[in-house]
Amino acid sequence: MGDESPVPVFTGAELALADALILIIKVMAMHGIIDSNAIETVFADLGSRYRSEKLDSAVAMADYLRQQIGVAIAPAAMAGASEVVKMNPGA
Repeated sequence: MGDESPVPVFTGAELALADALILIIKVMAMHGIIDSNAIETVFADLGSRYRSEKLDSAVAMADYLRQQIGVAIAPAAMAGASEVVKMNPGA
C-alpha cells in the first residue's frame, strides 16, 4: 500500500460535464476542426501541471478526459472521412 493518494470520486454532475466536453471535442474532430494529437498533448500537460500542484481530483479528471477523448476521436475521424467520401464518390 505504497500509494497513499486519495481516490477521486466524481459527482454525477462532474461526469455529465466531462461527457458533454467529450461530445463537443468528438464533433469538432469529426469536422476536422481539431487534431487528436493536440488534444492528447493538452490533457497530458494539464495532468502534469495538476500533479505538480498535488490536485489529485484534477489529475484524475484530466486523465479521464484524455482517455475518453482518445477513444472518441478515432471513430469520429473515420466517420468524418466516410461522410466526405459519400459526398464526393469520385474523389
